[in-house]
Amino acid sequence: PYLGEDVNIFFEKLTADLYNSFPYKDIEFIGNGEGFQCAGLVSTDSVHPGLRRGVGEISYFYDKDKKAVVRKKRNLSAIFREKEDPGQEVIGNVTRALFQYYYYDARLKEYFWVEEWRKGSGIPLAVAVKLDMDYGRKSYKFSKFVTIPAR
Repeated sequence: PYLGEDVNIFFEKLTADLYNSFPYKDIEFIGNGEGFQCAGLVSTDSVHPGLRRGVGEISYFYDKDKKAVVRKKRNLSAIFREKEDPGQEVIGNVTRALFQYYYYDARLKEYFWVEEWRKGSGIPLAVAVKLDMDYGRKSYKFSKFVTIPAR
């Protein structure tokens, strides 16, 4: 596989998940510099037809030990039962990942990037992801800014 293809596929998955995120009372958007979770549309291997596709929790986080960004998903049933998803590596060879969140401060009338998105803050205007990667004998830097339409 080629690094450029892997990075593009990762950013496409991330973008699709963020575009399809939405406010949901039981799954708040929460994030920090190492990743985030949000409500979105998830598909699972559930034996129950009604739970195969629907509202769920999607999370992305940087796993330093695996040197990878991991994506997890849980449907409402798994959330209720507190069942964890082991996750899937969506991109490897990552030496550093940074997630940032964009918002408008109405009081200051300014826009800011922050590295922590707290419970009760709604959904940010955008998410930035910055990756440092090793491939072969070289280091590369990639970044993507994704605006979130649903708020």
